[in-house]
Amino acid sequence: DYFTSAPTKKLSPQDTLRQTNIICGSKDDTNGWLLYPDGAPRYRMIYVNGGKANHHALSLGEEGRQRIQEYIAAGGSYVGTCAGAYIATKGSVRRSGGVSFADLYWSLWPGYAQGTRLTKSSTAMSLPKRSPLLRYFDFGGDKNVANIRHNGGCSAYEGKIASLPEGTEVLARYIFDNTEKVQIDGKISVWGYKANEQSGRVVLCGSHPEGVAEGERLEFMSAMMLYAMDGNPTPQIKGLLREGEV
Repeated sequence: DYFTSAPTKKLSPQDTLRQTNIICGSKDDTNGWLLYPDGAPRYRMIYVNGGKANHHALSLGEEGRQRIQEYIAAGGSYVGTCAGAYIATKGSVRRSGGVSFADLYWSLWPGYAQGTRLTKSSTAMSLPKRSPLLRYFDFGGDKNVANIRHNGGCSAYEGKIASLPEGTEVLARYIFDNTEKVQIDGKISVWGYKANEQSGRVVLCGSHPEGVAEGERLEFMSAMMLYAMDGNPTPQIKGLLREGEV
């Protein structure tokens, strides 16, 4: 299923209502699309792509945030790229050291993002030799993926304000010739997190590997989705259907 909100970059009442019906529920579907009535996830994974993370968080509201968190806690997995990565964190660390949007973001990963200050460009990424993404593709044997679109994305923050949360998996790092403005070479570009055995897995990427039809970038996006879904917990038997019994 695919849903696009506010394609003109201006939220209308219709956009907000449609999104609320899908995520939070409506009179016809009181629990929303993400969860079955008993609280189990309807999907193995949801994916959120780019845009404006703070605007998206405001439009979804507190009830929508809680529904997303319930979905992950119940075993549904998540992949987010660029804004989809930002919004899944606890907040964004500014260059000055402050934290923004901490009260809006979803905290699916209990750490902080930091902006790269790189727009309308591209980066390469290097996969550590133990990256779980290498289970699915070898990326030409050199463990590098080149020319990944990047427009205002982020990295996983690790520094004085906060260390990486326990359980964070480093899946890839940026390869970028540093400039005075952009200092991201070696920083974490893709990372994963699974809170416990019952929850789904969260995979976040600061760039835009999506939307490519072939080659290593397609494999890279595929690997992130496959790894997220491999983080679904074992399905639980809810009951037995017996012939003749209602």
